[in-house]
Amino acid sequence: MKSLIDDSKELIKTVSTDFGRVFYSQPKGCAIPKSLNDLIEVVKGCYDSQTPIIPRGMSHSASGQCLSQSGVVIDMKQMNNIHDIEFDGEKGFIKADAGITWERLIKACLEQKAAPPVLTDWQKLTVGGTISTGGLGFMSHLYGIQADIVD
Repeated sequence: MKSLIDDSKELIKTVSTDFGRVFYSQPKGCAIPKSLNDLIEVVKGCYDSQTPIIPRGMSHSASGQCLSQSGVVIDMKQMNNIHDIEFDGEKGFIKADAGITWERLIKACLEQKAAPPVLTDWQKLTVGGTISTGGLGFMSHLYGIQADIVD
């Protein structure tokens, strides 16, 4: 697991603040998993050593939720694949990694003449990031928040 966690000063500086640069923390390191097996290894290793973890997408969290004091930040942006999109003309299903941006996911959905029912107003955020905070969008008054439509 140690090989998956980078504690270089440059990377620590990058993940020590969020997009707004209002909040700061000092994490122990940052993991950048490229596969589910990498992610499992990092989470298990941190669990075994009782090291706190926090996932991070584009770092647009409110009040520093993507920051970790003395823990490991897990940068999810490399886990950005679409595994399946199914749409029958009325209902659909998408299986994708948390690190994919809404922009990429929407483009792939549109190729199938589909779109998620609730979208945030900025599509350069990660799917996992917006779902983790709820994901309020223009159509939430009809369909709820993004987290409501995830199985």
